[in-house]
Amino acid sequence: MSAADEDLARVTVISPTRRVDLALPGNVTLGELLPSVVRFSGYEGGTPQEAVHGWVLQRFGHDPLDPNVQVSRLNIRDGETLYLRQREAALPDAAFDDVVDAVSSTTAKRPAWQPKHSRSFTIGALITALVGVPTGAMMLQAVQQPVGNRGYWGATAALILALAAAIASIALSRAAGRYRVSAALAWSAVALAGIGGFQLLDRPELPVKLVFTSALLLGMSAACALAAAVTQMALFSVAAASGCLLVASVIAALNPSWTVQSAGVGVAVLLATTAMMPTWSYRIAQIHLPALPNTADDILADEEPVQPDIVSRAVFADRLLAAMLTAACIDIVLFCLLLLPHGGGWHVGLATCAGLALMMRARAFVGFSQRLVLLSSGTLVTMISAIGWLAWMPTSPILHALLIVVVLSGGAVALTHYAAVGYAKILSPTFGRWGDIVEWLAVMAVFPLTLGVIGTYGWVQTLFTGAR
Repeated sequence: MSAADEDLARVTVISPTRRVDLALPGNVTLGELLPSVVRFSGYEGGTPQEAVHGWVLQRFGHDPLDPNVQVSRLNIRDGETLYLRQREAALPDAAFDDVVDAVSSTTAKRPAWQPKHSRSFTIGALITALVGVPTGAMMLQAVQQPVGNRGYWGATAALILALAAAIASIALSRAAGRYRVSAALAWSAVALAGIGGFQLLDRPELPVKLVFTSALLLGMSAACALAAAVTQMALFSVAAASGCLLVASVIAALNPSWTVQSAGVGVAVLLATTAMMPTWSYRIAQIHLPALPNTADDILADEEPVQPDIVSRAVFADRLLAAMLTAACIDIVLFCLLLLPHGGGWHVGLATCAGLALMMRARAFVGFSQRLVLLSSGTLVTMISAIGWLAWMPTSPILHALLIVVVLSGGAVALTHYAAVGYAKILSPTFGRWGDIVEWLAVMAVFPLTLGVIGTYGWVQTLFTGAR
């Protein structure tokens, strides 16, 4: 049997006037087929919209089938009988004369607990125990013990657990093939490595703590990705983000006064690299893009062979691009969180432009993971930046409250309209052009704002002041 035959559901449709045998394709929704089914059943005239809204297909004793669902997902079997009825004259549900029969028939249709649910719950409990208990102990120690008296027991315990979880993850993946449990242990090991690295030095300096945290995160995530070979792209995202954070932390640790400046430069550099990541992903995947033809003979020749594994390479490039974007967005969010507490106009402005640029740049990526991470990080940074603007503006609490109400009301109305009716509409090119303008303005503003964050303008001003 061919794939096309397997995609067909051969059913008998009984209408009030006719009985017909039809083969329903499974890759379209029932609503798309309903006008044709109505016509084959002997009812001519009317528009497709009238057929969809005026008629229903249903099994005997069941509710009408959902017209917005694909036929293949409606569990329609070959040889099944369906009834075509007008919506206002649909067949009623089955009536029970026995309470036990009604309850058992109804509950049998509800989702039941299965062994896979037991496994998922156990994995969740495992992650919660491995990561939650050391995290709670670290927070409790931070509250009860001052800096300098906390010791190294918390870090030692977390790192021992991280090493044990990593070894167990590698063994389960390589020897037993239990990839889901192995992935849970690998991520627990990465989290425990970060917790242990943060407690390794009992000192108050944040850059020094971040050096050890990012270094251990980098090493553990890379080791689990290579040795356990589970969720490799996600672990690669953590490794790449940890590597960038490690570089910035080392610079800040060498000179603690450079902490904010390092974060500002990191935001600018990472935002610039997001535009080059598609090219990097294709080069790493070794996809040979065709050269542009120079003459008509070159167009007709088409002598460049297509790589036999081009599909797998394209999938790898897409996943790699999503991983690189995720790493960059994680670091941008962390750097913006370091910028905003200082409350300067340069700092808040840089974070705001970074958030807007990420949201606008998401339009250029069609992949689900790629667009999701850009939109999520951009929205988060923009919202936090709005709070930063309120904290930076020297206004009264009444004006603060008024601004919050006005901005939130406008944003809520816009988001509600888009979620209700605007998400499915194709916007005119004018809106796309305005989006390009906003993106380029935000990107171009990043460089002068970064110079303001690192104090370039003040340094130049002191040069001229000293010359006088």
